[in-house]
Amino acid sequence: MNTISTLDDQIPLDDTKQASSYYDIPCTNVTGIGPLLKTSVCEKMAVAVPRCEYLMSACHAYPDPIICKASTQYCEKELALPYVESGLNYYDISKPCIGYLCYPIAESITKFLRTEKVRKAFGVDKAAPPYEGCSNTVGREFEKVNDFIIDTRPYVATLLHSGIRVLIYVGTYDWICNFVGNERVFGSLEWSGLAGFRYQQENNKQVWSGGLWWESGLLRYARIHGAGHMVPWDKPIEALKLFTSWLEKRALD
Repeated sequence: MNTISTLDDQIPLDDTKQASSYYDIPCTNVTGIGPLLKTSVCEKMAVAVPRCEYLMSACHAYPDPIICKASTQYCEKELALPYVESGLNYYDISKPCIGYLCYPIAESITKFLRTEKVRKAFGVDKAAPPYEGCSNTVGREFEKVNDFIIDTRPYVATLLHSGIRVLIYVGTYDWICNFVGNERVFGSLEWSGLAGFRYQQENNKQVWSGGLWWESGLLRYARIHGAGHMVPWDKPIEALKLFTSWLEKRALD
């Protein structure tokens, strides 16, 4: 399996801000358990960060497939590959990557969802191919149209301006869609509540049993300490509280 391609099913809201965080997570102690990579590796990554951001910006300005592919390949090679080659879990920096998608149970889930009984229960067309947890074929098709590099923040802003509540939650041990990148993304999201959100983010983070949280208007953001990408798997009690409080429009505690 193409390891880098398996990362592409996670689509960052703004690759420019998210890509640079692939340095912060493994090369600093922002998570409380770093740095995770050798100093020599991190020094090389640090040099690549500004160039990656420049190339990503060029793709946004001139969304030509050739330009965007070149920028994606550079950033993946210089900022993502060093972590991938470390053998650590893409979705939980505190664990090694073992098995399919770094979680041994993923193989069992795949086998279960491929059974005829399950396919029939879901009404899957008999001509449809077997279930895949992460399809390289699908990923490559998205890549052809620059889907992974498009800045989708304006869509989130539109949701907020339309009166739709938004909850963003991130485990502090996630690497692929990490909290450093997410907080840079939402701290630069252009919408009417940005000033309030930035103020809360910088000056008024609230403590809850799962970590930290803050909100402004319709946008709520929560960090889940010690959780990876699969928050409900890692922290089921905290995840339930997170969703219940949001649905009931209550503060987290």
